[in-house]
Amino acid sequence: TTHSVTLSGLEPNTFYHYRVKSMDRAGNRALSGDYTFVTPAPKSPYVLELQWSEWGRRTESADPSLGTVSARTYLFIKGSARSNSRATVRALICTMNCWKGSILVKYETYVYHSPILPGQVFNFDIETADDPSVDKVTIEFADSLGQEIQVIEK
Repeated sequence: TTHSVTLSGLEPNTFYHYRVKSMDRAGNRALSGDYTFVTPAPKSPYVLELQWSEWGRRTESADPSLGTVSARTYLFIKGSARSNSRATVRALICTMNCWKGSILVKYETYVYHSPILPGQVFNFDIETADDPSVDKVTIEFADSLGQEIQVIEK
């Protein structure tokens, strides 16, 4: 026999703990073990269309006149995206994720403070100090409340 219950009024991005108590027609009682679940974080109502992006490494030459005595190498990700939202995005949190295989090695966050109007294309160019172990860089976006923005590929 399978039973189910629908829960309502749960908070997003919240850890819940529960047990199930039951009793059959003969009066036999049962108590389940301890179980947990996490409700998903809320998604932003905004949508972005990624126009293009690329990542790589940049080397900045040494310039003794500026006080740099050795070359520096940076990881970067750059590209452009278009707002597919019906409302203006007030601020945008861009997160550059640096991976070694499936392991997140480091990340860099940039806040785009200018409003992004519906249909507007904006550019991003984020960099961080190089880590030679990094073999992939990705980008993700969140609104000013920190809610993940859906990104569609062009």
